[in-house]
Formats: sequence, C-alpha cells, structure tokens
Amino acid sequence: MSDTPAFTEPLEARRLLVVGPSEVFLTDGQLEFGDSMTVPEVRAFLQDQGSYFRVPRLDVDGSTFDLAQVVVDAGLQYDINPQVLLTTLQKEHSGITRTTRPTESQMAFLMGSGTPSTARLQFFDAAERKRAYLTELDTTGFTRSGWQVGVAKQTQDNIFVAPANRATAGQFTYTPFAGVQWGGSLSQVGGVWLFANWWEQFGFNDRAGPEATLGFNVDGADGPILTVEFDERVVGLSAGDMQLFTTTGGFLGFSPGIELGSDGKTATFDIPDFLPPGTYIAQLPARAVTDGALNVFETSTTLTFDLLPGDANQDRRVDLVDFGIFRSNFGETGLFSDGDFNYDGQITLADFGILRGNFGVNLGSSSVSLFADDEV
Repeated sequence: MSDTPAFTEPLEARRLLVVGPSEVFLTDGQLEFGDSMTVPEVRAFLQDQGSYFRVPRLDVDGSTFDLAQVVVDAGLQYDINPQVLLTTLQKEHSGITRTTRPTESQMAFLMGSGTPSTARLQFFDAAERKRAYLTELDTTGFTRSGWQVGVAKQTQDNIFVAPANRATAGQFTYTPFAGVQWGGSLSQVGGVWLFANWWEQFGFNDRAGPEATLGFNVDGADGPILTVEFDERVVGLSAGDMQLFTTTGGFLGFSPGIELGSDGKTATFDIPDFLPPGTYIAQLPARAVTDGALNVFETSTTLTFDLLPGDANQDRRVDLVDFGIFRSNFGETGLFSDGDFNYDGQITLADFGILRGNFGVNLGSSSVSLFADDEV
C-alpha cells in the first residue's frame, strides 16, 4: 500500500472527500431525510429512467415485490433517504438504469448488503446498516470499520480520506473504496465516487432551501388569516415564526395560532384580534424553517396587508360599494367579503353596525413595505 494518496483528479474532485460539509457530496441532512419521496414519486422516477424495476417484479423466492414501495418502506423504517437507497442500487448493480433482469445471484445481493437473501430484504438490510453506522458514530465516535469524522483513514484502494461528516464516514464504511476516478489503485472499482456521480446525475444533490409565498385572506373561518405556501415540504414551522410590524416599523409580536397543512407545504396563521384598522407587514424571517434535508430557508419573505372591518371588496375604504354588498346579502349566510364582518357566519344588523362604525375610513391608495428588498 502507498503511504500517500495517489490522486489523479483535479483538486475539486479531492475536495469532495476531505474538506468541510459545504463541499461534501452527501450531507447528513440528505442522508437522514427518510420521507424524501413517496411511492408514486419513486415509481415515476423509475419510469423516467426506463428501469426494469419500474413495475412489480418476481423476487428470487417467487414473491412479487414493488421496488418503489419497498424503497419507501425501508427509508421510513430506518429514516434513511430513499434517494440514497436508489443511488446505492445503481452503484451496486446499475439497478436503476438497467432494462433487463439481473441474474438471480445479483437479485439476491441487489444492494451489496449483508448475506444474500431476497431483493426486497436487501433494501431493508442496507437501510438498517446505514442507520447503524450513524448510531455508531453518535455513540462511540467511529463506525465498525474505524471510520471517523475528520480523521484520515486509508481506503482499500489506497486513498487517504478524512470524512467531512457522518454521511461520508458511513459511505466509506459501506463501500471502503474511493474509486479509480478519485485516484484509487484498482482500475475496475468505482467505489464511493460511483455513488457520488450517480447522486449528482439523478439530481438528488439539491442544496437549495425552501422558498415561500405569503398571502392574506379576509375570508378565514374565524377572522382574517395569513397563508404561507412553500415550494417543498418543510419542518420546524411554529406560530412564533410569523412576525408582524406596523408600516412605521413597530414590532407587534407573533401570530397566536397556526394550522399546518397535511402536505407539509402550507400553513395558515391567525391574525391577532387586537389589531386596529390599518396597514401592516407580515414577515417570515430567514432561517425560520428547513426542508427535510435541513436545507435552510435563506431569504426572509414579507407581505403588506390591510385590516379594515367593513371593507367587503378590499379596496382599502369603506363606502357605498361595501354597503351595497352587505345589503344584497343581508339575512344570508356568508363570508367577510359577503358582508359578514364579525365572522359569525351570518350577515345581520351586527355587521351593519361594524360597517357603519368604519364608514368613510380610507387607508389610502398604496401600501408601503419596510422591507423593500424582502431580505434580512
């Protein structure tokens, strides 16, 4: 064995192996994103790749298995990203891009993990191993084969690697070869480089954090609401993350209530009922949430909105137009925009009292944001 690395690739390739988390090919958050994909999403991915496993297939024991379901189930059971399992399948036996059935021996050792058994059990065994490596690192500081974060160790193809994070240490425990493309001494071995290459080729290496769009709706069931729609599922969102300001910069505190959408992409915030008529600014600050892979929401997002009881058509004034809307719906059930200004579901004289109390109020023709760049 050589005492020094025999890198043949440029520095950029080496840096994937030996420096900080910002440059590793797989982050800890990505590895432990156990619910990154649904069964339909995995199935669509396999279909797009033209994979032999895009439809249910016979396993070596004669049972039929759906690879998409198995990958998702294994990922959820051990909180290991299904994308990591799919990329491992490709690294081991080109299982994603191949269009023909692997041999029976390959099927029984489909993930190169543990004792050959069945294809479907290989995924659970692989996920269990990847989880076990993380547990070992967290409890003892090193994996079963001695890999540690930030400590150089020689691979079986004679490359010294100092893993930058737990995910990298786990990869070299599972596959103790760097790969010829990263300077490895075994010409036919792709090693961990092969995983990193396919991880990127499949587009799984996204490091972008979630983005958000704020909205305002006067027709909430119990009062006006602020809405947030993210472009992907997020974690860590709470009522206190929505901040409210006056247009002159006064901080009003937090929203008292939040309802999270079942899809993990939407949320509804109640607006405090103590706010008087006026123009306000809602802000979801940077770093309030992350996606499932722990990529951070990087840029704060703001929205200017008006609170004006009686303003049914939301033109920032209470006038005869609003009275006409109220009158045409009087005695009916309805929403704020129909004339239900006290949110009791009915359009009655109580609502007329609110309209009358604010009649003639005009908030002006434009709203001004304190956060012109929408950034903090």
